Amino acid sequence: MTTSLPELRQIVLLSNDLEGTLGQLRTHLGVPSGFRDVEGMRKVGFNHEVVGFDRTYVEVCEPHDPESPLARKTAAKGDSGFMVVVQVADGDQLRERAGELELKPIVDKLHHGNPLSQWHPRDFGTLAEFDEIRPATSWHFAPDVYDARSTSVVRDLSAVRISVSEPADFAQRWATVTGGTVNDDGTSVVLSGRTVHFVDQPEMRGLTTVELEAADRDRAGEVHRISGVDFVLV
Repeated sequence: MTTSLPELRQIVLLSNDLEGTLGQLRTHLGVPSGFRDVEGMRKVGFNHEVVGFDRTYVEVCEPHDPESPLARKTAAKGDSGFMVVVQVADGDQLRERAGELELKPIVDKLHHGNPLSQWHPRDFGTLAEFDEIRPATSWHFAPDVYDARSTSVVRDLSAVRISVSEPADFAQRWATVTGGTVNDDGTSVVLSGRTVHFVDQPEMRGLTTVELEAADRDRAGEVHRISGVDFVLV
């Protein structure tokens, strides 16, 4: 797959059972033991692990303090999709485009020298992160994170679905801010060959589905529900 920026690179799951969720990912998607930044993530309140395929990754985050508001919410409502992460060519330009829509990040910082911004779910349908990683061929925690990958079951993440009340409006907003392209259907955005679909499922909001390119075509059609999200092999 030829890639360019912006590019859909990672999804993040929120779970109160880190090890159990990782076990499901290993069983169903064939990923190896992943990468952990124990001290760095502890500072922002999480235990975590990152696993991946070729160019795309799944991160599982577990609230470190079981009495924190986020942990209590997850305990009450269940695990869920948490965030969608996109790599962009120029973080400053992205913030300028967002500012023209009167949108402001909730987090805007350097992470290991790379500009990173996070945006509220009300503005993007899910917690969204836009990262300017240098060089563009790299990713967070490189090169260590590259050992956390396997393509034995999944070649790469190919699409995500986000449930929102106004799919067309969110698709246009994502395209405007990231520089992606709205599909002819008007409710999805292409980010370097990977697609962010917006659907209206009132019973569930946010990141609901992850589509993955199956390495074995005979496994296409399998659906595995992990951390409240449907992982679909296509």
